[in-house]
Amino acid sequence: MRFNDAVIGVLTILLSLIVIIHVQSYPAQPGGRPGPALFPIVLSVLLMIAGSVLIVDGRRSRAPLFQILPELDAKGAGNIMLFLAAIVFYIVVSETLGFLATSFVVMVSMMSVLKARLKLSVPVAAGTTVLIYLIFNKILLVPLPRGILAF
Repeated sequence: MRFNDAVIGVLTILLSLIVIIHVQSYPAQPGGRPGPALFPIVLSVLLMIAGSVLIVDGRRSRAPLFQILPELDAKGAGNIMLFLAAIVFYIVVSETLGFLATSFVVMVSMMSVLKARLKLSVPVAAGTTVLIYLIFNKILLVPLPRGILAF
């Protein structure tokens, strides 16, 4: 089944509103500093803007709101199974190998199956893994699995 962009836009805006309402219960920081609700609110506002763009694009396209598509082919089903297997692999292995090694292996594997050249997939996976690590672990201070390669 395929949905018109306008439907996805409305759902995105509704989800954003739910998040904004929910984070109002988060505790405020003393001294007027931004609290834990700031980041979810900023992301929700950005999602609301994106949802509005989707609604406009969906209305312009004049496509039906819902469309039933032919069944999924074997390649598409295989790609979905690959994605789910990669998530399960990450959950099972990341505590042992750590975020950096596990994410790198998952990204290179997925790009290989999707026919990306190894000369391109290895540096892209390495760069993306390091970038995500720096943003989440060093800047946002989110603890990521350290594993056997802890540093």
